[in-house]
Amino acid sequence: MTYRTSLPAILILAGLAAPAIAGGESYYDYAKVVESHPVYETVRVVSPRQVCRDEPMVETASRRNSYTSVITGGIIGGVLGNQLVHGKYRDWGTIGGALLGGTLGNDYYQRYQAPRTGGGIARRCHEVETVREQRQVNGYRVAYRYQGHEYWTTMDHDPGKRVRVAVTVDVAE
Repeated sequence: MTYRTSLPAILILAGLAAPAIAGGESYYDYAKVVESHPVYETVRVVSPRQVCRDEPMVETASRRNSYTSVITGGIIGGVLGNQLVHGKYRDWGTIGGALLGGTLGNDYYQRYQAPRTGGGIARRCHEVETVREQRQVNGYRVAYRYQGHEYWTTMDHDPGKRVRVAVTVDVAE
């Protein structure tokens, strides 16, 4: 027995067999959502904020400290102490006058001749990070029923009352 086959017949048969060779057919359907629960995650939120405070400005003059008033006061005080005290306590009078004169010379310098400091108020600011923890929804744990069977999945959004499912039909041998 001889069989004759034509090229168009072979191509048609090959086209019909291709889906069976390639695997199952897929289509989309909808399944009823049975449960949907949000899944929470705790995240750290870092927010920068500016903190400011007022500080006194310190300005110093470029003039150097001078000891002329202290030395001059000490010399004048020593001479006066030497002149005013007589007898065996004259040396003690000179030393005491020199110390008192030096102290008075220092006070004079601090009050009238010392470089002035001061200025005003300067506002100093710096950035501080505030860290707080916050609960946020990370996804949804969803239970759905399709053709009498219940399935679970995790989704990034709440699906509502129904969810779209991909159904694949394949030959089971």
